[in-house]
Formats: sequence, C-alpha cells, structure tokens
Amino acid sequence: MNLEYSIFEGLKVHLSIGGSSYFKDKQEVAKSQIIVGTLGRIKQLIDERFIDLFNTGLFVLDEADRMVEEGFRSLIE
Repeated sequence: MNLEYSIFEGLKVHLSIGGSSYFKDKQEVAKSQIIVGTLGRIKQLIDERFIDLFNTGLFVLDEADRMVEEGFRSLIE
C-alpha cells in the first residue's frame, strides 16, 4: 500500500501512523518536507531524533483539545 501523496512536483509528503513500518518511516521522514501522522508515532520519531523540531517551520496538532480532555496532556507537552 502506498501511503504517500504529492500535489506539487518535488514536494515529498509522508504519512506516519501506528501499524505501518517504523523502519520505512525513519527513512522517509528524512526525505520528506511534510509529515502527517498520529501523535504516538510522531512523538516516537521526535524522541528518537528522526524529526527535529528545532528546524521545523510549522507544527500542527489537530484536535489537541480532545487529546487534553482524554488525558494526553503530558504527551502533548
């Protein structure tokens, strides 16, 4: 299954979700300008330094209010 989609030539987008290959995620993240993923997988990639937030221009956390309500506040912080 191909989880990648690009709307602009040369723009690399990677979908990183639980259940997909973590090995592939680590490789594709390094080559991608946009990374979309679940909170847990993105946090794992950040913790293991495959995503560097210092060099990130924009970080969007969708439905953060719901995640806080459901007890994920420490994970978000």
